[in-house]
Amino acid sequence: MLQNRLVKPEDMIFLTNQGCEDTGQIDETRLTDLGLGYGEFDGAPYPLTDQESQFIGEDVVEIGGHLALTGYSVLIGNRKYLAPAIEIDYTADEDCPFSFNFDQAKEANERLRKTMERLAETTDGCFCWSAEPGIEFKEGDGKFVSEIFIPFEYATKHAENFEQWKAHLKDIGKVVLNQRAA
Repeated sequence: MLQNRLVKPEDMIFLTNQGCEDTGQIDETRLTDLGLGYGEFDGAPYPLTDQESQFIGEDVVEIGGHLALTGYSVLIGNRKYLAPAIEIDYTADEDCPFSFNFDQAKEANERLRKTMERLAETTDGCFCWSAEPGIEFKEGDGKFVSEIFIPFEYATKHAENFEQWKAHLKDIGKVVLNQRAA
């Protein structure tokens, strides 16, 4: 079990991106050296095994009141994790009725940290979170980016496929959100 559940970006290697594509950041030799399996996609090595691949998808799921992108997976140390990513966008455009301004996004991001902590504790995982925007553009737009890292072992204990996994994520996200509100 991790003592400190907050992970720094430099401590993780992305295995797949939001499109579930191999990021090319690690090869099958390194995974084998770590005692981890890998699979195959279109005749090429793929960083996830067939079983692990069942739990990612180019989709979103609501977790704790935010939409999380579900295609990401990472390697931290010698363990693979699902890595749903939550992006809180903001804009300087006052005419955009469906977006946060910077202060609102910062507040939402601060509340998100507690959700991430509880999700990490619930799933025996960890998370990456920052008080600063992950991406900023010249026009005053940007986004805060956080990831929850959930061990694949947890997923396989609670679901058999991607649809069941999304439903489970949504359910535990609601529980954590209700705990935060209490």
